[in-house]
Amino acid sequence: MTMEAPSKFAQLPAELLLKILDETDNRGVLSCTDLSPFLRTVGVDILLRRHNVPDPSAYCEVQAIVPGCLSQPPLPDALSALLSSNRRYPDIKHLYCTIRPPQEYDEFFHQRDPEEISFMWGDDPLPQKPLSKRLELTFNRLGQLLARVEVVGEVTIRVLDWRAFPVCFSNLLEGFIHAIIRSGCTSLQLQCPRVPFKGKLWSFPAPFEPPPPRGLNLSSMFSTLCGFLGSSASQRSRAGHLRLGSTSSAFPALHPRITKLDIDSTFFHPSAMHWTSNLLRHSPITELTVSSKDSLSWPWFPSEGIAAILEGVPRLQSLSLLEFDAQDIQDIAPRLRPFTALKNLRLISLKGYCLPQDFGEGAATPFCPSNLERLSISPRIIGYMLLGTLTALNLKEIEIMHETSDMFDAQRIVDGVAAVRQFFDKIQAPISIAVTLACHVHRILPNQGDTGVDRGMFLRNNFAVSLAKDLEATKTRNQVNPPRVDTLSLELYPSALCNLNSDNVGIILDLIGFFEGLKKVAVGGVKDFRIAQSHRQTRVPEVAKAILQPAFSRCRGLTSMWIGEDEYLRPLVEI
Repeated sequence: MTMEAPSKFAQLPAELLLKILDETDNRGVLSCTDLSPFLRTVGVDILLRRHNVPDPSAYCEVQAIVPGCLSQPPLPDALSALLSSNRRYPDIKHLYCTIRPPQEYDEFFHQRDPEEISFMWGDDPLPQKPLSKRLELTFNRLGQLLARVEVVGEVTIRVLDWRAFPVCFSNLLEGFIHAIIRSGCTSLQLQCPRVPFKGKLWSFPAPFEPPPPRGLNLSSMFSTLCGFLGSSASQRSRAGHLRLGSTSSAFPALHPRITKLDIDSTFFHPSAMHWTSNLLRHSPITELTVSSKDSLSWPWFPSEGIAAILEGVPRLQSLSLLEFDAQDIQDIAPRLRPFTALKNLRLISLKGYCLPQDFGEGAATPFCPSNLERLSISPRIIGYMLLGTLTALNLKEIEIMHETSDMFDAQRIVDGVAAVRQFFDKIQAPISIAVTLACHVHRILPNQGDTGVDRGMFLRNNFAVSLAKDLEATKTRNQVNPPRVDTLSLELYPSALCNLNSDNVGIILDLIGFFEGLKKVAVGGVKDFRIAQSHRQTRVPEVAKAILQPAFSRCRGLTSMWIGEDEYLRPLVEI
């Protein structure tokens, strides 16, 4: 093609260019962004719209897939579109980044025994086709994106499908996370189900910490000054007078602003404990979520992990521990009472059971912190945790969270609510009971280069219908009204929430109509970012109109409903 061809193409009428680009595939649109400033602007907008990123400053979702070779052109995705643009963003409210290995990496490990993989920590799994240069290219592209943003508010990093981490990956991931922290991130979510630290310990460049203050008298001030001037630089550094990492300009100290942190238990592995402890200690964290995803880390978390959290964030206000075994909960719960500032506690167990008879000789009672106001627990540990609420003098609400479909048994739902209600009636204490039903299917992850289509129904019709019928049959069989529930929450996928049909609306209304005395109903997205499609805000006024009127008609005591991100009050509803 001659040099005149691109300019002639770019000189076509704008309306015609828009129509041509709309009919062109992603690869062709990305190529056109180099032809003219107008085509760059239009092409970038088209690519971002096709990848569901209409406004990157509000929500920016990108995938960083390691290429098969250095000469492979970048995928025509949202990341390539943003890098092709000359735009700079004063801030991005939410950056959602997924990091995936190359295809041959997955094929290599697919043929290996899991025990063999466990011995590959720190080694490049494909020495004949090294990853180091391709990983540098991938993380450099992420760095270029960060360089165009002044402030990033919330960041989600998902490290997926890596079965072992070479040292080069660990170094680059460490640098990327530190760059995220330096960008002013206030909410950080890290999904890394494998321990990325083995073979290379991460170093946290901690900020300067002054020595403990002493009495303000002349003699103490004079002796302190003389001691400081008389000591060597190395002595002052060891004593904490110089900030860590200050000896090299390449490692400036981190000053985290993170208030919300969501990480996997792998970050409490002994090889990662130093880095995690420093992150906790130097961040103004008020909300912490830890998910148990790797058996390599769980033996240390109940003791060392909880101790590190207590030391680093003693004034923690909200703590969530997800997907731990019931036996882990039995070991962890008694250690939580020293968190005197804790107001919200969530304990979710998907394996095993904790029963009242587990209070054997020498077993510790899971007494809750005294200032706790809200306790969220899974059905498997209700009987175990109820006794511990006696010390929670400010407890106002208990939430029973049914996280997986195997827990969706009508009798179990009724029994769980009844156990909580009877316990608090017996001790004559008021309590609000909430029930959460996770009516979603775990997302089927897309293939390499896929745009991320959800192949699973958000709500299994057969399952939901059978649950609604089972609830009604349980009510008839027991010949009594079900225990009173104050709040009902239904977790759905946002994309499916926008496409509710009449059948699904009917199922939701049946579930709402079963519970007596409902005051609040929330129909929203999935809370756990590990299985949610995205954290994109969901506002669906059309769905609200289909649900609100019949829901308020069925539940006379219902005062408010949440649909997606919006709240609707009974007196203000306009149908």
